[in-house]
Amino acid sequence: MDKQIKPCPHCQNAWMYVSDGDYYSDYESKGYRINCRCGYAWKTISWQPTREEAIESWNRRVNNG
Repeated sequence: MDKQIKPCPHCQNAWMYVSDGDYYSDYESKGYRINCRCGYAWKTISWQPTREEAIESWNRRVNNG
């Protein structure tokens, strides 16, 4: 079963951001990250190598924070 991204505790929003590190993505980093409207998610976890790891890192942080 596909894990769901928990909402941000501040703005109640969250989604997956994916970068392949190319010129058009504006990021040199490759991987997956969670983003939200207020920016808390972006500041909270770093780039992760897989979608699942990004969701797990974010959800764990939301549970603990």
